[in-house]
Amino acid sequence: MLTIGDWALACIPGELFCELGLEIKERSPFGHTLVVDLANDVVGYIPSAKGYEDGGYQPFNTTVGKGSGEKIVAEAERLVKAVASSGGNRAEQ
Repeated sequence: MLTIGDWALACIPGELFCELGLEIKERSPFGHTLVVDLANDVVGYIPSAKGYEDGGYQPFNTTVGKGSGEKIVAEAERLVKAVASSGGNRAEQ
């Protein structure tokens, strides 16, 4: 998580399903939140739980388990709120 003024960047090490990225944006207290995929590592596709149920190419070709996307969203929310509560002047890992 990186913040610059009223901007937050949530850096994700894979290709996050769109609805998960939108959830991170909705939970962020910052005026602007960007979700950056393929940052610092590449774990492959990160489907939502619904994506696993729907099936298809991405859930079949992922290295992460069902529910991993939702855990990433929860951790991104924790990080962005921790940065916001500290005044937004520090990077979190």
